[in-house]
Amino acid sequence: MTEVMHASSVHDICWDQICVGLEAIQMRIGSTVIPFNSDYKALSPLIPTSWYTSLWKFCDDLQVKFNGWSSDVPSYREGDSEIMLEFAKRGYSVDEMRVLNRCRIYLQVFTVVDITGCEGTHISHTYLNGRRDPYRVSSYNWPNQSKPYLQSWTKWQKQYEAPSV
Repeated sequence: MTEVMHASSVHDICWDQICVGLEAIQMRIGSTVIPFNSDYKALSPLIPTSWYTSLWKFCDDLQVKFNGWSSDVPSYREGDSEIMLEFAKRGYSVDEMRVLNRCRIYLQVFTVVDITGCEGTHISHTYLNGRRDPYRVSSYNWPNQSKPYLQSWTKWQKQYEAPSV
Protein backbone atom coordinates (compact mmCIF):
# COMPACT_ATOMS: atom_id res chain seq x y z
CA MET A 1 0.00 0.00 0.00
CA THR A 2 2.87 2.37 0.77
CA GLU A 3 4.12 1.96 -2.80
CA VAL A 4 0.68 2.83 -4.16
CA MET A 5 0.49 5.89 -1.94
CA HIS A 6 3.83 7.18 -3.14
CA ALA A 7 3.28 6.19 -6.77
CA SER A 8 0.01 8.03 -7.19
CA SER A 9 -1.69 11.26 -6.36
CA VAL A 10 -3.47 9.54 -3.45
CA HIS A 11 -0.54 10.59 -1.26
CA ASP A 12 -0.98 14.22 -2.30
CA ILE A 13 -4.74 14.11 -1.79
CA CYS A 14 -4.36 12.58 1.69
CA TRP A 15 -1.69 15.09 2.67
CA ASP A 16 -3.83 17.96 1.37
CA GLN A 17 -6.77 16.75 3.47
CA ILE A 18 -4.60 16.48 6.58
CA CYS A 19 -3.32 20.03 6.02
CA VAL A 20 -6.87 21.35 5.55
CA GLY A 21 -7.87 19.70 8.83
CA LEU A 22 -4.88 21.15 10.67
CA GLU A 23 -5.58 24.64 9.33
CA ALA A 24 -9.23 24.32 10.42
CA ILE A 25 -8.01 23.43 13.91
CA GLN A 26 -5.67 26.44 13.87
CA MET A 27 -8.65 28.68 13.10
CA ARG A 28 -10.70 27.09 15.90
CA ILE A 29 -7.99 27.35 18.57
CA GLY A 30 -6.55 30.67 17.41
CA SER A 31 -3.03 29.37 16.91
CA THR A 32 -0.55 30.60 14.35
CA VAL A 33 1.54 27.42 14.60
CA ILE A 34 0.79 23.78 13.86
CA PRO A 35 -1.67 22.60 16.54
CA PHE A 36 0.64 19.78 17.61
CA ASN A 37 3.17 22.42 18.70
CA SER A 38 0.56 24.41 20.66
CA ASP A 39 -0.43 24.13 24.31
CA TYR A 40 -2.55 20.95 24.35
CA LYS A 41 -3.95 21.32 27.84
CA ALA A 42 -5.11 24.90 27.32
CA LEU A 43 -6.33 24.77 23.73
CA SER A 44 -7.55 21.24 22.96
CA PRO A 45 -10.87 21.70 24.83
CA LEU A 46 -11.78 24.33 22.22
CA ILE A 47 -12.29 21.69 19.52
CA PRO A 48 -14.25 18.43 19.31
CA THR A 49 -12.41 15.22 20.11
CA SER A 50 -11.03 13.55 16.99
CA TRP A 51 -7.99 11.62 15.79
CA TYR A 52 -6.26 15.02 15.52
CA THR A 53 -6.73 15.65 19.25
CA SER A 54 -5.56 12.12 20.05
CA LEU A 55 -2.40 12.65 18.02
CA TRP A 56 -1.96 16.10 19.58
CA LYS A 57 -2.18 14.61 23.09
CA PHE A 58 0.28 11.88 22.13
CA CYS A 59 2.74 14.48 20.81
CA ASP A 60 2.27 16.60 23.91
CA ASP A 61 2.83 13.63 26.25
CA LEU A 62 6.06 12.73 24.46
CA GLN A 63 7.07 16.37 23.90
CA VAL A 64 7.27 15.82 20.13
CA LYS A 65 7.55 19.00 18.05
CA PHE A 66 7.00 19.36 14.31
CA ASN A 67 9.34 21.43 12.16
CA GLY A 68 9.06 22.44 8.54
CA TRP A 69 5.26 22.53 8.35
CA SER A 70 3.67 25.72 7.16
CA SER A 71 0.11 26.80 6.57
CA ASP A 72 -1.74 29.78 5.22
CA VAL A 73 -2.43 30.97 8.77
CA PRO A 74 -0.17 33.93 9.51
CA SER A 75 2.52 33.79 12.13
CA TYR A 76 2.46 36.64 14.60
CA ARG A 77 4.77 39.60 14.52
CA GLU A 78 7.63 40.29 16.92
CA GLY A 79 6.27 41.40 20.28
CA ASP A 80 2.80 40.06 19.46
CA SER A 81 1.03 37.10 21.08
CA GLU A 82 -1.86 34.78 20.37
CA ILE A 83 -5.08 35.91 22.06
CA MET A 84 -6.11 32.44 23.21
CA LEU A 85 -2.69 31.68 24.71
CA GLU A 86 -2.88 34.96 26.62
CA PHE A 87 -6.24 33.88 28.04
CA ALA A 88 -4.83 30.44 28.91
CA LYS A 89 -1.95 32.07 30.83
CA ARG A 90 -4.51 33.86 32.98
CA GLY A 91 -5.97 30.55 34.11
CA TYR A 92 -9.46 30.81 32.64
CA SER A 93 -11.67 27.74 32.95
CA VAL A 94 -12.53 25.65 29.88
CA ASP A 95 -16.01 27.19 29.77
CA GLU A 96 -14.60 30.73 29.96
CA MET A 97 -12.06 29.89 27.26
CA ARG A 98 -14.85 28.63 25.01
CA VAL A 99 -16.86 31.83 25.51
CA LEU A 100 -13.85 34.03 24.76
CA ASN A 101 -12.93 31.89 21.77
CA ARG A 102 -16.40 32.31 20.27
CA CYS A 103 -15.88 36.07 20.50
CA ARG A 104 -12.44 35.77 18.88
CA ILE A 105 -13.74 33.60 16.04
CA TYR A 106 -16.66 35.97 15.45
CA LEU A 107 -14.21 38.90 15.24
CA GLN A 108 -11.93 36.83 12.98
CA VAL A 109 -8.70 37.62 14.83
CA PHE A 110 -5.69 35.59 16.00
CA THR A 111 -3.35 37.89 17.86
CA VAL A 112 -3.37 40.87 20.20
CA VAL A 113 -2.01 43.12 17.43
CA ASP A 114 -5.06 42.19 15.33
CA ILE A 115 -7.33 43.97 17.81
CA THR A 116 -5.21 46.92 18.94
CA GLY A 117 -5.28 50.48 17.66
CA CYS A 118 -2.65 51.81 15.27
CA GLU A 119 -0.24 52.59 18.10
CA GLY A 120 -0.61 49.10 19.57
CA THR A 121 -1.18 50.53 23.05
CA HIS A 122 -4.91 49.88 23.50
CA ILE A 123 -7.65 47.56 22.31
CA SER A 124 -9.70 49.07 19.49
CA HIS A 125 -13.21 50.08 20.63
CA THR A 126 -14.59 48.28 17.58
CA TYR A 127 -13.24 44.93 18.78
CA LEU A 128 -13.81 45.67 22.44
CA ASN A 129 -17.51 46.22 21.72
CA GLY A 130 -17.88 43.04 19.67
CA ARG A 131 -17.90 44.51 16.19
CA ARG A 132 -15.80 43.46 13.25
CA ASP A 133 -13.69 46.16 11.66
CA PRO A 134 -15.35 46.81 8.27
CA TYR A 135 -11.99 47.95 6.84
CA ARG A 136 -10.16 44.77 7.80
CA VAL A 137 -11.13 41.98 5.44
CA SER A 138 -9.87 38.50 6.23
CA SER A 139 -8.74 36.24 3.41
CA TYR A 140 -9.17 33.11 5.54
CA ASN A 141 -12.05 30.69 5.52
CA TRP A 142 -13.23 31.23 9.10
CA PRO A 143 -15.58 28.83 10.89
CA ASN A 144 -19.20 29.97 11.01
CA GLN A 145 -19.77 31.77 14.29
CA SER A 146 -22.92 33.72 14.98
CA LYS A 147 -22.55 36.84 17.08
CA PRO A 148 -22.12 35.76 20.71
CA TYR A 149 -24.60 36.89 23.35
CA LEU A 150 -24.15 40.07 25.38
CA GLN A 151 -22.87 38.09 28.40
CA SER A 152 -20.03 36.78 26.23
CA TRP A 153 -19.02 40.29 25.21
CA THR A 154 -19.10 41.37 28.85
CA LYS A 155 -16.53 38.64 29.63
CA TRP A 156 -14.51 39.67 26.56
CA GLN A 157 -14.44 43.30 27.74
CA LYS A 158 -13.65 42.41 31.37
CA GLN A 159 -10.59 40.42 30.49
CA TYR A 160 -9.14 43.42 28.67
CA GLU A 161 -9.47 45.53 31.82
CA ALA A 162 -6.52 43.53 33.16
CA PRO A 163 -3.22 45.35 32.57
CA SER A 164 -1.30 42.47 30.96
CA VAL A 165 -2.85 42.82 27.48
